[in-house]
Amino acid sequence: MGRKAIDMTGQRFGHLTVIERVGTNEERKAIWKCVCDCGNECVVRSDCLRLGRTKSCGCNEFRPLDLTGQKYGHLTVRERAGRTKDGKIAWKCVCDCGNETIVSSNNLRTGNIKSCGCGNFRKGEEKIDKRIQRIWAGMHTRCYNENVDYYKHYGGRGIKMCDEWIGENGCRHFYEWAKKNGYKDGLTIDRIDNDGNYEPSNCRWITKAEQMSNMQKSIRVSYKGKKVSPIELSELTGINLNTVYSRLKKIRKENMDIGIIDCTDWKPPK
Repeated sequence: MGRKAIDMTGQRFGHLTVIERVGTNEERKAIWKCVCDCGNECVVRSDCLRLGRTKSCGCNEFRPLDLTGQKYGHLTVRERAGRTKDGKIAWKCVCDCGNETIVSSNNLRTGNIKSCGCGNFRKGEEKIDKRIQRIWAGMHTRCYNENVDYYKHYGGRGIKMCDEWIGENGCRHFYEWAKKNGYKDGLTIDRIDNDGNYEPSNCRWITKAEQMSNMQKSIRVSYKGKKVSPIELSELTGINLNTVYSRLKKIRKENMDIGIIDCTDWKPPK
């Protein structure tokens, strides 16, 4: 009785990632369907993979297959989005639910990722609130999309989402947590520890007024050499308080390490 072949599904050899076993050849060697970093698929013997005899589909240059417009599960590919941290080709995709996400070629072609993580496509389940979807997508973008400016203040600082809130059903799990933990329309997600991750023990729902209050306590502002509060700045400059908070929030977002924000030159909008 022959020795049972080791399951190599998902393993990587050179530029090849194993998708599935497709049988044996005439020499009774196990053969595997693989996807190359260039996007092409090929069939390779297990011993050729393990011994490093075959490391790619045979392409001389790893030119990515254009996946634009193709659909994988609930994801439709829109455009190329650079490379992932580990060097894999990445694509911007739109999910059937409307959210956008960045996925590598390998995860698309092997079927590892089939949606943005919203979990909207299981029969009999309540459809996820679109506002919660947007909040979840915003967290995901801040933590994992290196192409956005504010990534450096979140993912760039090591801020992540917990395992429960990412992956195939990440948004579904986040939705269920939100519904059980005080979510209401108008509330915003807030991390209790600004250096902590997005996870149940470090997140809460607060009002915009509470968010502004937190900002007022954490942002240091000066006007004509004097330390002032956002409320005092509004009174001194004649700028609407909401506008003051919006400007300060934008400055803080662009530079999380900024010290005192000098607002001496601020003037009311005409």
